[in-house]
Amino acid sequence: MMAFVGDKDGLMELRKLVQEFGYLEPFKGEAEDHFIDMDLFNRLREAITAKPGLLQNRLKTELDFSDGRKISRLVAYLDKAGEIRRAKSGNTYALFMQGGDMPDAAAATIYSEPTMPGSHRHEKRSAKAREIGLGNVKFVPLPPSPPGWDHSLDLPQSVEDFEDPQGAWAQISVEKIKQESRPDPAFRKHYTTARGSISFDDLAKSQASLGKAGAVAFSDTAGRMGTPSAFVRDVAWISTHPDGEGFASRSKSGVLTVYDGDLDVDFETDLGLAPEVIANAARLDHEVTTAGLRCIALTPDRSQYMFTHIDEAWCISRDGKMVWGVRVPENEPRTVDLGSVRVGTSPQISDALKTMSLEMPVSHEMIRKRYRELARKSHPDINRGGEEFMKELNGSYELLTGIDPSKLEGNNAVSDAGVEFTFTMTYAGYPDRISEIAFSGSGDAALLATSSGRVIRVDGQGIPEVVYEIGAYPHRIIETESYLYEPRRVCRRLNCLSYAAISDRSIAA
Repeated sequence: MMAFVGDKDGLMELRKLVQEFGYLEPFKGEAEDHFIDMDLFNRLREAITAKPGLLQNRLKTELDFSDGRKISRLVAYLDKAGEIRRAKSGNTYALFMQGGDMPDAAAATIYSEPTMPGSHRHEKRSAKAREIGLGNVKFVPLPPSPPGWDHSLDLPQSVEDFEDPQGAWAQISVEKIKQESRPDPAFRKHYTTARGSISFDDLAKSQASLGKAGAVAFSDTAGRMGTPSAFVRDVAWISTHPDGEGFASRSKSGVLTVYDGDLDVDFETDLGLAPEVIANAARLDHEVTTAGLRCIALTPDRSQYMFTHIDEAWCISRDGKMVWGVRVPENEPRTVDLGSVRVGTSPQISDALKTMSLEMPVSHEMIRKRYRELARKSHPDINRGGEEFMKELNGSYELLTGIDPSKLEGNNAVSDAGVEFTFTMTYAGYPDRISEIAFSGSGDAALLATSSGRVIRVDGQGIPEVVYEIGAYPHRIIETESYLYEPRRVCRRLNCLSYAAISDRSIAA
């Protein structure tokens, strides 16, 4: 930010601090990079001002600067800040300063949000969200994921495009897909639905997105993709239901748009005008009401939708009537006995401690603190080439936080063959937040994931039925008529529960 606004004095002070304290040694290079960024920001502004319509892929030559990734990143910052406008031009962009002259043909390639639709809500005053009471709700702890595969796979090595060493195929042919038949990589997100799959170009890179916020295309069960349709608004969040048709999106401005099975707009509503959003923002002293909007979800028949605002979730009917509203309680100290679980071998635990630069004895707080320290230094956004270490760090953190550290003290606590521990998970008292939601396979229940690693299942009236303890909030929740899936982003794990297990509140994986 200091480089963007040209705060040279601030950058000088930052450089001084980094040089003064030894533990900031890893950030010296980054501190110097900010001076390069400040100079590049100014040169970019000058070049675009001098040559309106300058192509982005010509900037390396124009500025005599070899790092094209850095240039692209800084151009994106200028675009987001509203200083420049980027008009699609072939495979690149023509750049114009904001407020400067721009040809009509170039202006037509830039998305402009349409008029806000207003709210379809019937209630003018917000009902009070019912705080979810978990005192009498059954907690189902899911076992921690294993530290690695139990065995390696010995796959035959192939040198040809396709080999059949065991003679499993009677007759095969290998043909390259013709250029005109290849799928457009701009459609990078794919969701399975009742009749096929829906693919999204959420970055507006396809030809169908020209002048629009993005595009969507439907493919049938045979993989035949139909003609792409353009979004009517930008997409900040996408929601589909595996047993339904169509999808829903939420724009950056807070508009919910529901599309039917033909990818046409079913209805729209401005969530920022919802009375409960306004009330919750006031309760938490949020000046921008839409800033707390996050998740959306649809029932299979699109008769109801759900959305969240920070720690509240609301279910609304298609015609704008409130069905229920709940608030996730603040975390209270609670110990959950996860039973006897096989967590790993002595070398695995030793390696995890070594990765995190820890020695016994350790506590959960020490593990969490060290994880945060190492993640800040090694995150790929900060440290190029840190992807592999972050994967190793995440795996070590998951393993060590699944063990009672007191069980590890002493030389004979863990055997080389593996050991079983009884350990607990305890939550400190701090506000919880809703990070992911979904409707059940039939649509008559809902699932709410919180930042503390809980997935709360509520019935059609928002009454809690069961809580699944998974230790890390899931990237997505998907429930069909048969299974509940909970992929976890950080730990690269997938929990799968059978429908029978959901029904009788027991667990099967």
